[in-house]
Amino acid sequence: MAYLRSRAKPATPLPQSAYRVLPCYLAVDISASMSGTSIAQVNQEMLQLREKMLREPSWSEVCHLSVVVFDETAAVHTPLTDITRITLPSLRAEGDGTDYAPAFELLRHTIAADLYQLYLEGRRPYRPVVFFLSDGQHNRRNDWRRPLQRLTDRVAFHGAPHMLAFGFGEVTAATIQEVGLDGAFLPSEGTPAAKFDTFMDFVLNSLTTSVAAGRPDSDDIFERPSSAPEGWQDFTRSEPTGWREVRIPR
Repeated sequence: MAYLRSRAKPATPLPQSAYRVLPCYLAVDISASMSGTSIAQVNQEMLQLREKMLREPSWSEVCHLSVVVFDETAAVHTPLTDITRITLPSLRAEGDGTDYAPAFELLRHTIAADLYQLYLEGRRPYRPVVFFLSDGQHNRRNDWRRPLQRLTDRVAFHGAPHMLAFGFGEVTAATIQEVGLDGAFLPSEGTPAAKFDTFMDFVLNSLTTSVAAGRPDSDDIFERPSSAPEGWQDFTRSEPTGWREVRIPR
């Protein structure tokens, strides 16, 4: 399956009228530090997100949603599914540590497989978007930056997604900036706790803006809201995303 390894599209081009899909991924930290109020609020707001999306036909027709969870390992909690058919079982935060690397590796593999399957079904996926949520700093010795680079490198990986990261608790601004190439957010100064309701509203507003402004002939329609959600501060770096060092042979 060459599509999984490169930017190659299927050998037979799909018609312009093919059904468009915007693949959306929620990557949620489920380490033990997320237990209690935090994970309960995330579960509640995910259900609210689904209900709000179902009320708007333009979202339910275009957006497919998947939930990926991670602690010291990573797993697909909810496979990429049409919003009208998705079920969202509750998340449980019981992991021993926080390791970003498996999450980024799994996202790359999963996105590649999902896009390939959508093409096989005659659908034309837009560029995916990942919303990353964590309350912990990476605390394993392995390198997480290399898997992130492989996930977001648009030259090497056709399915490289937009990356938006929300952090709170022990995670640092520098780390969230590295992960959130298209958006990096931390709780505003004076905010006692992460506002998961406005985080989910931001996800919804992002999808609303993207679907409304998107053109069927474009493969990249994502547009993030111009301002940070209530209770969050924008730490996004100013340089364009998708840049990488290129070494020119001598």
